[in-house]
Amino acid sequence: MPRSVLLAWLSLAGTFSDTTAAVVLSEIHYNPPPADFRGGEFVEIHNPDLEGVRLDGWRLKGGVDFTFPAGLVLAPGAYLVVCKDANYVRERFGLSPLVALGDYDERLDNSGDSIDLVDAASAHVDGVEFDDKAPWAPEADGAGGTLQRLCFPSPGRDPLSWSWGEPTPAAANA
Repeated sequence: MPRSVLLAWLSLAGTFSDTTAAVVLSEIHYNPPPADFRGGEFVEIHNPDLEGVRLDGWRLKGGVDFTFPAGLVLAPGAYLVVCKDANYVRERFGLSPLVALGDYDERLDNSGDSIDLVDAASAHVDGVEFDDKAPWAPEADGAGGTLQRLCFPSPGRDPLSWSWGEPTPAAANA
């Protein structure tokens, strides 16, 4: 099934929820290699739940600032990539505009930063505060790798919930 099919728009038929518990931060490309420059940054979210989740008014905040567009539903099992430079990330990784959104304001600090996902009522949904020092994976710091969530129910702010891998935007982690 194409990745773009996994992302549903509100106008499409389907089951969705206004609940927030299931959506998680799943991958962070905070310090791309020099060949990708800063435009290669992205933050990926994932819905591991069995129902779609409306993202109307949801935001990423902290090291980045991005408000999800009205009418957007993250389908069950779907991934969505929020990019510093969406056109660059789409071209670099062969992604559809339906799964790679942007451009976000600000930029992630290469020496560590925080990202929070909040719903339309500004309630905290998930978050992470990462660093470029142990126990965080050094391979994600300018060497081409990304921080990747190991287990979605695990706390996002726990460094043991994360490892590194080759970038897999809009797809399951490596």
